[in-house]
Amino acid sequence: MVKKTVNTETVKETAKKTAEVVKQAAKETTTVAKKAAKETADSVKKTAKETSTATKKAVKETTAAVKKTAKKEYTKLALKETYIQVAGNEYKETEILKKVEESFLAAGHKITSMKSLQLYVKPEDGAAYYVVNGEITGRVDL
Repeated sequence: MVKKTVNTETVKETAKKTAEVVKQAAKETTTVAKKAAKETADSVKKTAKETSTATKKAVKETTAAVKKTAKKEYTKLALKETYIQVAGNEYKETEILKKVEESFLAAGHKITSMKSLQLYVKPEDGAAYYVVNGEITGRVDL
C-alpha cells in the first residue's frame, strides 16, 4: 500500500478559494434576488394603481347611470300624477289610462300589441277618446 501525504497548505488554499467562490456566488444571488423583488414590488404597485383607477372610473360611470335612470323614473312617476281639473271636476290621468286599457282589452286586443297611444280628453263631453297604433279608436267615460 502506498501512502500519500496531503499537504495541509494546499488543502487550506483550496478551501479558501472555494469559500471565496461560494461567497461571491451568494453575493451575486442576493443581488439578483433583490433586483427581482424590486421589480415585482414595482409591478404590484403599478397594477394596484391601474386597478384603483379602473375601479374609480367604473364607480363614476355606474353612479352616472344610476342618476340618469333615477331621473327617468322620477319623470315617469311625475307623469303618473297628472290631474285634469275642469268645471269643478277632477280627473286623474292614470285612471283614464286604466279605463282605456280595459276598453282596449274588452275589444279583444292584447295589451302588448299597444305600441302607441294618443289620448284626447274632452271634459265637456265627459269622455276621453283614444287612438291606438294610429288605427284603433275608442271612447271611455270620464
